Amino acid sequence: MKNFLALLTAAGITAAGVGPVVSCQTGNNDSNNVKVPITTENLTAFFAANQTFEYRGEFFFKDKLLQTPEDTKRMESGWVSNLYSSLINDIFSQKFNAYFTYLPNEYVFKLWNVKTGYEYTLNQTYEFNFTIAIKSNKNNIDFKAENLVLKFTETKQFAEQQWLDEYIDYYIRLGNAMWIPKFPDFRPHLLDSPLAVWNDQFPQKKYEENNNPEILKAISEYYVQAFSDETDTNAKWFYREKRISVVANNYEYLGEIPAGLPKGVRAKTNLTFSYLNNNQITATRDVELWMKYWYN
Repeated sequence: MKNFLALLTAAGITAAGVGPVVSCQTGNNDSNNVKVPITTENLTAFFAANQTFEYRGEFFFKDKLLQTPEDTKRMESGWVSNLYSSLINDIFSQKFNAYFTYLPNEYVFKLWNVKTGYEYTLNQTYEFNFTIAIKSNKNNIDFKAENLVLKFTETKQFAEQQWLDEYIDYYIRLGNAMWIPKFPDFRPHLLDSPLAVWNDQFPQKKYEENNNPEILKAISEYYVQAFSDETDTNAKWFYREKRISVVANNYEYLGEIPAGLPKGVRAKTNLTFSYLNNNQITATRDVELWMKYWYN
């Protein structure tokens, strides 16, 4: 599996003003790598040197000359904005976490007003604006950086195998993005997990059984629908030929969802993803699910 962050580096992701950020801040440089705490003053300095971020490389989209009206309509449904949320997270978090020292559970990060397009000419640069807000009641921080810019240039669409690998990895990473609120018992998990449906014939205790065939079937069906349903405008696809089938290979009970959240089970599962129209191209990943109990 090709790590997406490594891909970003290889593709030439840079942050405009990286040099000034490292060299001008007090007590934080390449020689000693000392990080600074999150304060309003330090945030102001960081964003003054980091207003523009850049991505240039291969990505998920076709050239607009090859895009059908159906493709464009699906892209406008909203799911594509999550691609940019993940991309911005990958670039921004790398810079931010190299600059600051902090406890993630003490801060809330929000990505707002991401304005993108839905048709692209390869090797043409597009500029998208976005806002990042950072808040901490404990540390008296309420900061907003507006008019940030992502300069986006796609040089080529990923080849079939890499497209699937990167798409699934991007989807998995959404569960640990900076924009996801953290708490002391937080663990990275798929944000979109099936419900742990139970009733008198299938009690909650069944979810403590490893590799229960009914649970495996339910997980598979849930993700097949999520990645390929034609009637759901919120389904996680935008090119018909890239719709995905999913098979849950195993299920391991890990315990209960942390206290303070809706009750349910944590489970580790191994999922195999493949194209609906070509099951010879696959990607297999271990993921954690947080499945909320639902009586039906």
